[in-house]
Amino acid sequence: MGRYYDMKELFGTMVCDTPVPYYDMPVACGKPNMTGDVPAVMMMLPHEIVGAYDVYCTRAEGDSMEGVGIFTGDLLVMEVVPEYRNHDVVLAEIDGEKTLKTYYVFDDGTQWLVPSNARHRAIQLTSEMEVRFCGRLSHHIRRAPQESTRNIRKAIREVRQSGQPVVVEVTTDQRRCAIQQAASLVTCGREWYAVCRALKQQGALGRSDFEAFCREVEEYCPEDENLPTVDMMRRMAVMSFTKPVGLWDENNAPVHGSRYRQYCRIAEKVMEIVNDAKHDEI
Repeated sequence: MGRYYDMKELFGTMVCDTPVPYYDMPVACGKPNMTGDVPAVMMMLPHEIVGAYDVYCTRAEGDSMEGVGIFTGDLLVMEVVPEYRNHDVVLAEIDGEKTLKTYYVFDDGTQWLVPSNARHRAIQLTSEMEVRFCGRLSHHIRRAPQESTRNIRKAIREVRQSGQPVVVEVTTDQRRCAIQQAASLVTCGREWYAVCRALKQQGALGRSDFEAFCREVEEYCPEDENLPTVDMMRRMAVMSFTKPVGLWDENNAPVHGSRYRQYCRIAEKVMEIVNDAKHDEI
């Protein structure tokens, strides 16, 4: 399909076990004889979603239905029903042009297709129009967000041009809080390396400022029985442990098994403590 849709978010634990035709064109009609030369590919949906009606899938394009949470690229699950009722979101073809709108019959009996965006006007259906309803929206699946390449490259260029590294600032109080709370997790001096690595990752320490870190631990936790030393920190700063915590690899780490998992838990907890402290200040 060339796109990623978060099926798990919509369907949860339901099993996608029923083939449904998908037409890779914006808000396309669903029956094979309604799609012209556009071929269908089959995608799998849960049978609970498919129901008793003929179902097909296509994708949304445009902003006329943003008010009800439908955006360009969203997957539309349409069902072909014998009749349409007020508030149904329908795919209709008007004089050969397709549009996704909310169907509504007004008090005076007039039929309308209503957008969910004030920048678009409602369409009254009249006898002069050639109108064909192509399906009612059953479900829609939000396309996973993706930043544009243009914005990504712009952000990178701005950093390169400024010559300044991007770091997350951590205050002294936040660092002290993280160290003091981490002390209850550390069971031996070398495990302080996980605290040190996590703080570095948050931009709180220099690249190899082990001496300053050990001094701070001694200052903030003077009664701790497992104080670190610079030599301990240097011995742990090898292999994948020199990388950000998310890139640690047990197969390429100085410790393994339960000890490795302990280092990961400590590092993740320290980053959580720092992030929570930063959030409280906002």
